[in-house]
Amino acid sequence: MDSAYGTTRRWPARVALDFSVVGERSVLRGMSFRGPLRVQRLFYPEEPRRPGEAAPAHCYLLHPPGGLVSGDDLSIMLTVNAGARVLATTPAAGKIYRADSCGVPQRQEVGLRLHDGEIEWLPRETIVFAGARARLSLLVDLRGDSRFLGWDTLVLGRKAGKRPFAAGEVRQTTRLTRNGRPVWSECLAFAANDALATGGFGLSGRNVIMNFWAFGRQSDAEALAAAAGELKKALATTVPGRSGATFRDGALAVRYLGDDAGEAGEVGRLSWSVVRPYLLGRPPSPPRIWNL
Repeated sequence: MDSAYGTTRRWPARVALDFSVVGERSVLRGMSFRGPLRVQRLFYPEEPRRPGEAAPAHCYLLHPPGGLVSGDDLSIMLTVNAGARVLATTPAAGKIYRADSCGVPQRQEVGLRLHDGEIEWLPRETIVFAGARARLSLLVDLRGDSRFLGWDTLVLGRKAGKRPFAAGEVRQTTRLTRNGRPVWSECLAFAANDALATGGFGLSGRNVIMNFWAFGRQSDAEALAAAAGELKKALATTVPGRSGATFRDGALAVRYLGDDAGEAGEVGRLSWSVVRPYLLGRPPSPPRIWNL
C-alpha cells in the first residue's frame, strides 16, 4: 500500500492536447502543460484520402528527463474532435527507475478522448527497472463514430544486461469505453517473483509483454474480422507460440509474451501495418522518428 508520505511527495507533470480540423488538416487547437512534458511541431507525411477529409497529424510527445523516479506523476491527455485524425508516438523508450527507500511509487496516466475522431496511440516501450513501483493506466473514451488503434509494450528489467526484474511491483490498468459503456477492461498487478510473474497461468517468467488493440465502428466489424484472419496467419509464421490475434464483439486484440523487446516491437508494427488499411483505409506511414 502506498504510504502517506508517498501521497504528499509528488512531482506532477501534465500535458493536454486538443485536436480539431482546420481546412484539410488535423491541427492542434489547444495545448496546456505543466512540468517536463512537451510536444514537437506536428508532421503531415500523409495526404487526405478523399476531398473534404482531414490529413492525419503525426504528433511526437516528449518527456526530456526520459524516465520516472519516485514521486513522478505524469498525466497525458489527448482529445480528438470530429473529423480529426492523429497518430501519436514517442521518440524513445520510457523508463521507470528503482523506487526510493520509502517506496514512493511512480505513476503515469494516459487518457484519450475521441468525439467522432480517430487516433493511433503508438508509444515506444516502457522499461521497468528492478525495484520500481510502477502505476500505469491507459483510459480510452470513444464517443460517436470514433476509431482507435493502439499498443502498449512493457519490458521488465534488462535480461540482456544481466539486470532482471528481481524486485519491485507493477500495476497496469487498461480501460476502453464507447459512449460511456465499457468494452474492454483489465488490470495486471504483480510483484517480482510472485506466482503471477513466474507461473504458467501468468507471465511464465517472461519479461516482455505487448498488447495491440483495434476498435472501430459497428460497420467496421467485417473489416476487422478479415484483418484478424490475416494477422493470425502472419503471426503463426513469424512468432509461433509467443503471439496471437483475437477478434470478438467488434474488438481486435493481439498479445505478445516473450523475452525480446525487439521482437515485441516487430509484432506491434506488423499488427499495425495489417490492421491500418482495413480499419482506416490508409496504407502504413511509419513516423520517421522510428528510423532513428
